[in-house]
Amino acid sequence: MEKYRYTEHEIGYQVGRALRPWRPQYPIIVSWVKKGAKILDVGCGDGVLGERLIKEKNCTVYGIDLDEVGVAEAKRRGVKAKVWDIDSGLPFGDKSFDVVIANEVLQYTSNPNFVVAELLRVGQTTIISFPNFGFWLYRILHLSGRFPKIALYGENWWDTNQTKFFSFADFLSLPSMKTVTIEKAAFINWRNRKVSFLARFFPNFFARSCILEITSN
Repeated sequence: MEKYRYTEHEIGYQVGRALRPWRPQYPIIVSWVKKGAKILDVGCGDGVLGERLIKEKNCTVYGIDLDEVGVAEAKRRGVKAKVWDIDSGLPFGDKSFDVVIANEVLQYTSNPNFVVAELLRVGQTTIISFPNFGFWLYRILHLSGRFPKIALYGENWWDTNQTKFFSFADFLSLPSMKTVTIEKAAFINWRNRKVSFLARFFPNFFARSCILEITSN
């Protein structure tokens, strides 16, 4: 398995080049999606995940992202992408997609509760992933009196574009999650490479990143 570090947040999308062709969430998300599904990739970036879904699962993939270069690259990879701000809502009708994916997006939004409600509104199923700020290593680093840079993908607190910092338990407390069923869950380990065994039992402490498949009741 490829060694993985979050580096794209400091680089920016580039024309003709994928920033990160592999992320630990990708194989899990792809395995959960059925063949031929109609997908909305929220925060599609440069379309690497969408391209995998097109090639491996024969999916029709739509995407939205704030970055114009990322959207252009996503289109080049076959994603029906457009520039759009998720904080303004989704320009699609109710249950327009078989699956809505929001991979490592929620922490960059201004109103996560509204965003989750929108994801659930337009999708039959939603797959959402996010970093867990209750992770044990971050708790230890907090004891030094500073916010852990590792939790911000190596950035300083004044440089990061992340606006919300929450744990797995915090996510479950969102009002929009009260009428939701968690169909599947996977939790990435401390090295940010593979699924954690311990996090299956204590996700709020041992999960570095959380991946959930949820449906509205």
